[in-house]
Amino acid sequence: ADYDFRVEGVGAANALFVQGSDGAIGIGTAAPGGFAPTVEIQGTQPALQIVDGDTVVDFLTILVDSEPRVQLAFDDSSEFRIGTASNKGMSGYSAKMVLDTNSRISLSNNDGGTSNTIFGHGAGESIASGGNYNVLIGEDAGNDLTTGVQNVAIGFGAFDNATTDADNNIAIGLYTMGGVVGEAVLNCVAIGTQAMDDVLEAGASGSVAIGSYALGALTSGIGNVAIGYQALDAAATSDYNTAVGYQALTAVNSNDTGYNTAVGYQAGLAVTSGIYNVAIGSGAGDTLTTGSSNTAVGAVSLSIATTALNNTAVGFNAMSDVVADVAVDGGVAI
Repeated sequence: ADYDFRVEGVGAANALFVQGSDGAIGIGTAAPGGFAPTVEIQGTQPALQIVDGDTVVDFLTILVDSEPRVQLAFDDSSEFRIGTASNKGMSGYSAKMVLDTNSRISLSNNDGGTSNTIFGHGAGESIASGGNYNVLIGEDAGNDLTTGVQNVAIGFGAFDNATTDADNNIAIGLYTMGGVVGEAVLNCVAIGTQAMDDVLEAGASGSVAIGSYALGALTSGIGNVAIGYQALDAAATSDYNTAVGYQALTAVNSNDTGYNTAVGYQAGLAVTSGIYNVAIGSGAGDTLTTGSSNTAVGAVSLSIATTALNNTAVGFNAMSDVVADVAVDGGVAI
């Protein structure tokens, strides 16, 4: 027959209970449940205290098939570590995850806002009431963000200096959108190392930068789209430019009016203050600097002119014999 074993204490009828039928152990209960062998602790303040006596490291070893597999360790520096173990003592311990006072993890439950997901050293450290629905992953991601909502920041230092009312932005990459982000900077998308990472003002709202250093100097420029390595990376206050391609429109630095469109490898490469230009094709319009209102369609079309105005060049190498320092305006070559 199976016999139960019970140890009683003052006011505790089941201080220790061993169930004879399956060996399940109950502390504070005579009906331990679950799969045997089971240890179940009940009471108003159930707890399991682990003490090794040296006050340096306390640990719990989890054994599988009588062999140590996992250890949970606690030490005097307030670290909590989860690791693998080769024996029951700390000599065989290898840490696999460490949580300390610098670690920040919130799954909608450990920050000042609502429904935020935060993971990383210093990530979302300043989130306050009203800072809701953000995803901040990586060391210092969204570190200064307080009441901004619906932002996504992934990467070391991404969105690091955004504070209040910076809403609906996406920043993915090392230091992406990592400069000071002013209030009311909204609906930006930046993906790539240091993309859109200068001091952003409200005018920059809605900008798109995809590629390392794309729109890297942007401050208040309006309505810019840059896709490609270093695309539009010098444009700070220029407006309404679209650059798609490696170093497309990389030199644009005009104030306000821009309206340039460049698609292709180094298309519009040297344009600085030129406006209303269209360059489509690899190297199209790549020597234009201050020239304006030109249309170049085709690889290396209009690729020698610098200050030319109102020209249309369509086709491979079209108007590429224009002498750079000679003003040629209103030409058509197809």
